[in-house]
Amino acid sequence: MATQHPIELILARQLAEALSHPVWIADAVGNLVFYNEPAEGILGVRFGEAGEMPASALSERFVTEDLDGSEMPANELPLVVALTEWIPAHRSMRIRSFDGVWRTIGVTAIPLVGAGERKVGALATFWELEE
Repeated sequence: MATQHPIELILARQLAEALSHPVWIADAVGNLVFYNEPAEGILGVRFGEAGEMPASALSERFVTEDLDGSEMPANELPLVVALTEWIPAHRSMRIRSFDGVWRTIGVTAIPLVGAGERKVGALATFWELEE
């Protein structure tokens, strides 16, 4: 998936690399573009090993469910809400990371909009919650 990304995604990645909080960046169609080093512990794999991924592969690699253990529809994921409705979204949920460990996390996602209201992607920040 080595493609040229819009400048807004490149700048978002630079910002994410400087943050001490986990950050995930997706392009306008939901493909994983980048996640930073603090996110690697929660996601269970280094970004250098996982790399960019098409949206279609993400649900296989990172399984999500509601806090009660029920299946979470994809359209309820904060990142998907940010990418489809172009509004910020937040929710608590569970994720089975790449390493197979289930973690309870809080997620807040915001859309990334470029010049001329061009929709370029979304940024999600997340953190582990006490169970």
